[in-house]
Amino acid sequence: MIRIIMGELGKVWQGKAFWIIIAIAIAINLGYMQFSEQISIGLLKEQEISEEAPSFAYKNFDQQLAKAKNRCQFIEDYYTEVQGLLLVERVQNYQASESELSAKMAEGLMQEKKDEYNRYFQKWKDKDYRLYTDNLNTESIFAKEMYKKYSLEKDYNAYLNEIFEQEEEKLGVSIFADNAKDSFSETVIRKTSKKYQGMKGTKTNFYSFRWLEKISANEMADILIVLVIFIIAMYLVFEDKKKNLFSIIKATPCGRGRCITAKIFTLAVSTVFVTFIMYLFMMIYIGWNFGLSGIYESIQSAGLFISCPYHFKVWQFLQISIFIKSMAFIIIALFVFLISMLSANYMIPFGIGMLMVIGNVLLYEMFTSVGKYNVFHYLNIWSFIKAEKLIGNYSLLNIAGMPVSATFMANILIVMFLTALILANVFVFVKVKRMPEYSKKIKLNIPGIRLCKRGKVSTKLVSYEAFKIYRISGCAVMVGLFVFGMVVSGAKSNCYLSPNQESYRIQMTELQGKMTDEKEKVVLEKKQYYDDVLEQLRILEEKYEEGKVAQETYENKKLSLESKLALYPAFLRVQERYEYVKNHKDARFVYEDGYNKMIGKMDDWYVDMIFMIAMVLVIMQSVIFTLDRERGMEGLIRATPKGRNISSLYKVGIGSINAVILYFSFMCRNIYVADKFYGLGLWNVSISNLKGFEILPEFLPIILCVALFGMVQLLIVIAFSILVMFVSRKIGSAVWAIVIQLIVVVGIYVLYFSKHII
Repeated sequence: MIRIIMGELGKVWQGKAFWIIIAIAIAINLGYMQFSEQISIGLLKEQEISEEAPSFAYKNFDQQLAKAKNRCQFIEDYYTEVQGLLLVERVQNYQASESELSAKMAEGLMQEKKDEYNRYFQKWKDKDYRLYTDNLNTESIFAKEMYKKYSLEKDYNAYLNEIFEQEEEKLGVSIFADNAKDSFSETVIRKTSKKYQGMKGTKTNFYSFRWLEKISANEMADILIVLVIFIIAMYLVFEDKKKNLFSIIKATPCGRGRCITAKIFTLAVSTVFVTFIMYLFMMIYIGWNFGLSGIYESIQSAGLFISCPYHFKVWQFLQISIFIKSMAFIIIALFVFLISMLSANYMIPFGIGMLMVIGNVLLYEMFTSVGKYNVFHYLNIWSFIKAEKLIGNYSLLNIAGMPVSATFMANILIVMFLTALILANVFVFVKVKRMPEYSKKIKLNIPGIRLCKRGKVSTKLVSYEAFKIYRISGCAVMVGLFVFGMVVSGAKSNCYLSPNQESYRIQMTELQGKMTDEKEKVVLEKKQYYDDVLEQLRILEEKYEEGKVAQETYENKKLSLESKLALYPAFLRVQERYEYVKNHKDARFVYEDGYNKMIGKMDDWYVDMIFMIAMVLVIMQSVIFTLDRERGMEGLIRATPKGRNISSLYKVGIGSINAVILYFSFMCRNIYVADKFYGLGLWNVSISNLKGFEILPEFLPIILCVALFGMVQLLIVIAFSILVMFVSRKIGSAVWAIVIQLIVVVGIYVLYFSKHII
């Protein structure tokens, strides 16, 4: 038995591909973490202030905090000092400005906070202070974050007492309202209170725990692990199917029970190893950048998991989370392994496996962690993978009218899934006599169910090539999934318009079209309104400076006037378009945000969608030319009269059709979303009416320019699709072609964002 297990392990572990794929996954994960961190920090060329502190700030802060004798005093002093230094710097910046208004604001700040300014001025001047970040503005954001965290987490027992008080209040309301002691809501309240009663006396120590938040928030590692175990599970099956070894293995004395046991053991061990190695390297990266301060403290010390009802240290919490993740990944691996045995083509288990994972992710996201249907949120595979959130809180599910712990039910369900899938794999391997051979036809060999009949295939070469590409390789499934994804994405899309964006949309929608006296009157009246408000504000500033207005009156009137200017930036955009239309004879008012959103000019979401199309094309097109080679048919096909150029031409044509379908569904989705949230009108007016396109000829209508823009992009997508097909043909193996080209695509995507980073 040990020799069989070692043989199965050797199939996976001794091959270079296994280690290369793991190395690629680790590199992608670490690269993703590095660039996503820098993007989230906001180190863009046009941005002066970082919205989030860099990693070294958290690391250095935790190190200094660990040395402090009185942490409360340390944080209080640090926060107060940063705010004082920031006050001095703001005053100095105002004074350095040549603006009269800035000088007045500097004087007002100095008078309002004179003592604080005098206390920290000399320290600011001598630079006698330490920053954890790069500048005082970012330091202020960081200090506020640390102070807020500490305020919430400094007294865990007070947090518990607050829970008990709230529960008692709810219990009283529940009793008087329902007048039923055994109601479900009352049982939940009592059980929750009892659970947290056991947490009394838990000692906590404050740290930033940013490193723990980063680990919990990183979903890329989980996605990559899923992809790697897909490859391992399919490899253990199709490697034997390619060599027609299944029938031979089953004929040997130990070829059934022991063989499937060895394969399941190999699959489980490999899955656990991949999970461990991915999280090990992630921990090393996180530790190097953020530090691992507080790893031996109780998990309740971390604000993100302060609601955890278990006596875990942080390192124990991580171990248990990774263990539960490993079990969830094994469930996915066993499912893919089972489908692989019942199918003839690797696209079938890959497609069904992805549907299963995506379906569970949708359940997890669609249903919240609280409410009547939270059972769907917690009892699914993706919830098991996000184990840190599962055990980091205490949630009760309504199971047959009884409140049951979500963690307990999840553990029961994991055991049930593992048992059922192991038994199912053993049964199929031992009892199913004939399994589909590799790449002969695309079907699932489920006893009693014939999902797909092999119909008559057309003798025409183009029809036969289409049959191979869409049915045998499963490209039809990928195309269908992508189109369905675009439909769902468009239907479920949402968009937040800021007050100024909404105001601009309303004003421009009303003004759209030719300039009229009525429209001009509306714009000029609004301009006069804002000019009056600005003049009132200027007069108020002068009176306050001369001492004619009391400070309280000044502040109240100033606040009232500034509130009237809240939507002034939106009007400035309208005024800019008004000036353009007024100075150009045939110009029109056109609300341009919808068109900018449609072509990706407003933000980077368009690039993300193009990146997704590229990834789907790599997966689909890489099998078009490699399918014949992997089936051993390439030599025979090339020997026929039409087996070289004409056959290749048909393959390229079908691949191009794939690209057209993907891009067309993508553009339809964009048009729908842009029209839904912004509105698209006046397609027939000149493109020069849109801001940023004024230099284009006036005879070009918007619809023609959008069509030309789409055609150019479509040609680029088709060219990329053809390139993928011929590169995969040179590589020869579909799996290696997909892996290598995905690395290139991801690399280009990362380089695109790296250009925005200093």
